[in-house]
This record gives sequence, structure tokens and C-alpha cells, in this order.
Amino acid sequence: DGGWVAETAGAGLEDLGEALLEGKRRSYLSVGKKMVDVLDFCMGKWQAKYPRSAYTLIETGLLNCMSRAIAAPLSAILGMPPAREAEPIHCFYTVGMTENLEELVENIRYGKSHTSFIKLKVDRDLSKAKRVLSLLDEEGVLQAGRKTIAIDANCSWTPETAHDFLKELSEYLKHIFMVEQPFPFDMPFPSAEAEGPLQDWVRVKALYQSQGIQIYADESMRT
Repeated sequence: DGGWVAETAGAGLEDLGEALLEGKRRSYLSVGKKMVDVLDFCMGKWQAKYPRSAYTLIETGLLNCMSRAIAAPLSAILGMPPAREAEPIHCFYTVGMTENLEELVENIRYGKSHTSFIKLKVDRDLSKAKRVLSLLDEEGVLQAGRKTIAIDANCSWTPETAHDFLKELSEYLKHIFMVEQPFPFDMPFPSAEAEGPLQDWVRVKALYQSQGIQIYADESMRT
């Protein structure tokens, strides 16, 4: 039966194509992992010579290429649980801290004219953050039932600061979508020496997520 032969041959070619594709994926993944290993070696040897941000940028690019090449999410490559369903991506306008009240209000109004999503640069002085959030409220930026504010701590917080933020700015938490990079630039990897500080930040993340606030890493992230 010619039809049966054609169908069988077609199925065989399809299986062969899948096998070849899977072989390519394994090769891409192997090459990608070797490149990351080389990058780790270079970082260990010349860390003092080049900024960590340069290495993390290259690593991010490598991981992204690996993800695209094998058509698999990054979480699968890193051995992490599958990501939740994708959330809408928001573009935040950044409002920097300044002592000039008029400049601050002008900056807020300019951002408001382009987007309802505002990101605040903050440090450990939480009174400044509270002042700006109050101004955002006065300018009508804070909207009932919407999380449109991002907080960028720029590696300036301690776990204690993170806890204080939740207490001192409790009235504004319902408007905060995320906190970016509250932890230090050299966030410790799991080890016996780092167990205490690392767990402090693990608890901070869990606490913020229980409040519906996400913790995001910035360009200094590394695996």
C-alpha cells in the first residue's frame, strides 16, 4: 500500500528530525555550560581587574542564548521550579531623590504625564521614601486597587531596614509592586559562613511576598 509506506516513511523522518533537534539542543546546552564555566574561571582569576557587573552582563547574555537555542525557559536550565504565569511588564519612570521640593514635584508630574508606573530611588533613610510617597499621593499617582510603585534600594538596605520599611510605610504597601535590589551587591552564595546573612534575606523575601510585594534583582545579579 503506497499510502501506508508514505505515512510510515513520513513518521520515520519526523522521528529522525526530532532526534536531530534534541541532539542539537544537547550540544547547545553543553557549549553554553562550558562558556559559563570559562566565565566563572575568568571572574575568579581577574575579579579585581574588571567590575562584577561586566561579568554578570555577559552571563545574562549567555543564559539568554542558551534558553533561546534549546527553546526552554531559563528556570529549566538553572534547575529552578517553573516560573509562574507571566505577568504584564510595566515600564517605570524613575524619580530620583532630591532635597529640592519643587524639583521633586516637577519630576513626579513629568513622570505621571507619561506613565502611571513610578520607581523611587531610596536609601536607608526611610523618611525620604515616606515623603516622596506622600507627594505621589497628593499628585494623584497612587491609585486605589493598583500596584504602580517600584522601590529601588540600590543595594543600600540591611535586613533590618527591609523590616523597618514594612512597618514605617505600612499605609503605602498596597501600592507597591516590587522592591528592586535591597540586598548587598556581594550577596553571599550558600555556605557555612554565609548561612546567617543569607537566611536573613531569605526571610525578608518571604515576608515581602506574603505582603504581595515582589523582590527583583538588578543588573548586578549573578548565578
